[in-house]
Amino acid sequence: MTTSANHTRFEKIRISGWTMHVSSDFPKASIHSLSQPTDEVDGVRGPFNEVEASEYARVFKCSVGFGGRCQNLYIKQFLFRSAWDFVKHLFRPSRARRAFSGSMTLAEHGFCVPEIVGLGEQRYGPVCTSNFLITRELTGADNLYDHFDGNWRGQSPQVLCDKRRFIRALGETVGRMHREGIFHGDMRAGNVFAKSAEAAWQFFFLDNERTRKFGLLPGRLRLKNLVQLNMLSGQNITVTDRMRFFEAYLAHNGHLRGKWKELIIRVVGKTRQRLQDSPSAG
Repeated sequence: MTTSANHTRFEKIRISGWTMHVSSDFPKASIHSLSQPTDEVDGVRGPFNEVEASEYARVFKCSVGFGGRCQNLYIKQFLFRSAWDFVKHLFRPSRARRAFSGSMTLAEHGFCVPEIVGLGEQRYGPVCTSNFLITRELTGADNLYDHFDGNWRGQSPQVLCDKRRFIRALGETVGRMHREGIFHGDMRAGNVFAKSAEAAWQFFFLDNERTRKFGLLPGRLRLKNLVQLNMLSGQNITVTDRMRFFEAYLAHNGHLRGKWKELIIRVVGKTRQRLQDSPSAG
């Protein structure tokens, strides 16, 4: 789990036209070499293996050696979606900086995110032309798809007990996040990872570019997050499991108890609509 302390120990440096914010425990000499992925292995870094990502991003996995240790890192390069997106960066932070800020917001409120190693921005005048974010690999954690596809098969008492505990923990975590007024920018099952730690579950939230904190979470954003999670489907997820999630969620959002039926009806309706519009989703 990363905490606010992990995220505040960053040093600002400038190298070859790049402005970088680098974690204090990461070698500054290595950070610039990670801005340009390569197939070369030089004894310190590499190789860079590109992994699946969204249309407007490129993600690479690589290994870096220093201090006698090898660390696995992910480098996410953020691409412009359009010419207008390029213009917007005259007036708003880069996508990498927004992802950095979103992760910090979650960490400062006690939620788990991948540990950030560095943030890089390259500018031409006032415009950020290139930007990236580097995080350490999550170890021992799988996304929600993998957990439900692989861990909860079968109907033995132990499997059912473990699944129910997992679902309650997920509901409580998302409930606490919304109680704090935090909206996760993309709470699809592939962006939520979990691992068991000391007889409890830890949930890690990825892709925080659009994650924001509000004084009071808008209802439409609450609905959006709940629908994104409810899109998770499969024979290992029952209606009772979904209700178990909502019960744990409502335990941290008591003001919704008087209208919980209305909320569930809206979540179910919106989920069905999205599944009809995109049958491959979920």
